[in-house]
Amino acid sequence: MQFTLNIPDAECQSIENISFGWFDGFHSSHRFFLNSLKSQHGKTLLLVFLPSSNHYNNPSSKILQTETEKRNSFSRINDFYTHFIPVPENRNLSFVQKLMKEALEACPTVRKIIVPDIMDYPEGTLRCSELLSDYGYFHQKNIIIEEIILPDPVFSANIIKLIENG
Repeated sequence: MQFTLNIPDAECQSIENISFGWFDGFHSSHRFFLNSLKSQHGKTLLLVFLPSSNHYNNPSSKILQTETEKRNSFSRINDFYTHFIPVPENRNLSFVQKLMKEALEACPTVRKIIVPDIMDYPEGTLRCSELLSDYGYFHQKNIIIEEIILPDPVFSANIIKLIENG
């Protein structure tokens, strides 16, 4: 994976926080988390995952927003540097770890990775600490991993099931 940002280098040098997620649907958990990010000190780079094009083109795939809808939703939020990351179909959990390492190389002023305490990842619901399991690397870079606890978490997969069941 080659990580490139669509923001000027000078701006990248001022980013202090990184966060990431699927953000499919902008439901209450997403809104809570994004509002928590807004209250953080410093500028935040938000990496938004996009499923592979095969996922969008597969009628059996379950998503709440198309790529266009997701991009439009984020275009109305000016609080973050938002970067969309196409996620390869053959991804695994090390994908997130590698992505974070590459983002930290691109933005050397980052001091905090901010994540929800749990995430609805395609492999199932995971604690974000499982996604960022290479603590040695982050400790070496003096990066703090901060988990935001979601009260009454809502997951896109559950919303999709409710819609399917009428």
